[in-house]
Amino acid sequence: MMLWKAYIKKEAILAKRYITDTIGGGITIFLVFLLIFYGYSGIVGFNLGSDTKESLILSFIIWILAISIYQNITDSIEDETRIGTIEQLYLSKYSFLTVITFKSFAMLLIDFIQIFVLLMLMMLVTQTFLDFHNIGSILLLTFFVSLSFWGLGYALAGGVLLFKKIGTFLQIIQFVLLGLMFLPAEASPFFKLIPSVWGLNLLRDVMVHGTQLSAFGWTDYLYLTLPSIAALLVGILLFRKCLTKATEQSILGFH
Repeated sequence: MMLWKAYIKKEAILAKRYITDTIGGGITIFLVFLLIFYGYSGIVGFNLGSDTKESLILSFIIWILAISIYQNITDSIEDETRIGTIEQLYLSKYSFLTVITFKSFAMLLIDFIQIFVLLMLMMLVTQTFLDFHNIGSILLLTFFVSLSFWGLGYALAGGVLLFKKIGTFLQIIQFVLLGLMFLPAEASPFFKLIPSVWGLNLLRDVMVHGTQLSAFGWTDYLYLTLPSIAALLVGILLFRKCLTKATEQSILGFH
């Protein structure tokens, strides 16, 4: 807990110190959203249904959340490698996975503030509002949706440990995830097995249509939990495998 508090304090100080960069990043994300939102409106016509507008906003926000999660993990590895402290973290009394997780989660808490502000701006500018009445349901579904993003982050962080620079690959992942955000989960049973896809579909039901969790069947919860948990476990396994290989090859601190 002390480690987590220390990282939260550190990330808060960094966010305040580089507030201009933080604001600039938020503006860029907001402009990308406007481009997607009004670009889509121009393609299909400006008479978008309310459900479509709300789904666009929700999908975009979850996409930003996904990017924040996996980039925080990979950035943690890259930052510690660049400043030469990664080997000290590996030798600390905490496991290396625990240290990286706590640091990444602290970074995510700061990102949550930016994501919340962006969400409010998106709804105000487009005059399209999501339903937040079932906040408990929203948090639960978001938790399971995000598990697969953590798994992806751990897997990619393993790649950073071995290959050091995978920035181009991370950019490709962004566009792949963006496509998944708009994938019609009910179009095929296979789509439901793709981690986070079905969870996002359930989030749309709750935040767009006001559906209660009790309205979902047990198969809905299986599709929600199993793929995401499996993705998380696979990501952790790959991270540990890559960490072991990096230490065996003595390239852990190589930049």
